Amino acid sequence: MGDEGFVVDEDVLVWTQNLLDKGKILEVGNEENGHKEEYYIHFPNWKDSYNNWIHKSKILKNTEENQELRMDLRRENHIRASQESQSEGESYTMHQILDSQLYLEEEANSQHSEKWGKENKCTFSKGYYSQPVYSCKTCYKDQSPQQYIGFCFGCSLDCHLGHDV
Repeated sequence: MGDEGFVVDEDVLVWTQNLLDKGKILEVGNEENGHKEEYYIHFPNWKDSYNNWIHKSKILKNTEENQELRMDLRRENHIRASQESQSEGESYTMHQILDSQLYLEEEANSQHSEKWGKENKCTFSKGYYSQPVYSCKTCYKDQSPQQYIGFCFGCSLDCHLGHDV
């Protein structure tokens, strides 16, 4: 399951409670420090007090394929946590609840930057793709709503800030 050959400052994925968490190698274990085949890991979303020695079998390289596995597991965890919250007598860990929320935040940020463009940056030059379309009542106040011209998220913040969008 794990992979050998991790180095200090390497970003990795770590198995924790049936999920893959992001981690960073802080120290490589050896016989001298009593942690042979272990790595001292920092978890970016957690306080330093949660840094821990982790056996190499629970660590994965931070590859695109492993990132996809991580997101699939997080998606399944979110669905399971959402369903269990509606069932009486079902329980799940705080780790699962927090991961479910972090998953939603990451999904929202990913969807926003990929599909809706970036703030203050017009997407017109990229051509057509699915995204929210806005219209400005301030600029087109003398026209009927059927004549409004649409614009992207970036323009709603840059060109039409303070307008009735």
